Amino acid sequence: MLAYYRTIELEAPENRRLADMLVPPLRLLLDRLSTVEKARAIATRALRGLQGFASVFKVKVGEVEGGVSEPGVAASGHLETDLPDLLLLVGEAARAADTAVALLLDEVQYLSAEDLAALIVSIHRIGQRGLPLAFFGAGLPSLAALAGEAKSYAERLFDYPEVGALGQTDAERAIRGPLRSEGAEIEAAALSAIVERTKGYPYFLQELIRKGMVYSPQHGDTAFTVPMFDIFMKRSMPEWVAPNRQSAEN
Repeated sequence: MLAYYRTIELEAPENRRLADMLVPPLRLLLDRLSTVEKARAIATRALRGLQGFASVFKVKVGEVEGGVSEPGVAASGHLETDLPDLLLLVGEAARAADTAVALLLDEVQYLSAEDLAALIVSIHRIGQRGLPLAFFGAGLPSLAALAGEAKSYAERLFDYPEVGALGQTDAERAIRGPLRSEGAEIEAAALSAIVERTKGYPYFLQELIRKGMVYSPQHGDTAFTVPMFDIFMKRSMPEWVAPNRQSAEN
């Protein structure tokens, strides 16, 4: 019986190979699985496969590149062959350890066509074997088309739920929740105005300080980090500026 998922969380930046991203967390995962007695043999074999994979794709993290590899496993130099071989070993090690692995990959649209095709083939083969390795990817709306171009069967291999704007209740909760955690409240009119202005778009709902757009020079004050952003705001929202200015003057 599977106890819990071990997760690998990655974000795919532009112009970076999937092999570069996968090797370090897979090394850490397999090291941990190798401490489980009944999974030690297969986890050790997977580590040797990872060493061969890292060597052939010129990935060096610590002492991963080089060393003793698993003969004939994940070291052909063809990603669409080697990545499935490697992830199958990872899945077998997880099954032996009575656990499961979840690969979480954001910005999937930035993967090269070669990397995306290899990943799709890997997930397909893992599913055929019934191994406890799941994949969750996130990306732009173009992702479904990109996956279909990489491998035609990707359309029936994955589900593509759309993540769009939040409804009124969820949008209000996204604003009010963080405020209350800081001991603050918000008026109903202001809350409704924010939801209306952002159209429920999650990114805009919780933009402020952590993104570096504004900062607090002292308690109770807020300032913009971008020059002339205040002028832009006044130009974009004139109906808000006049009442607030009048209120401040009174």
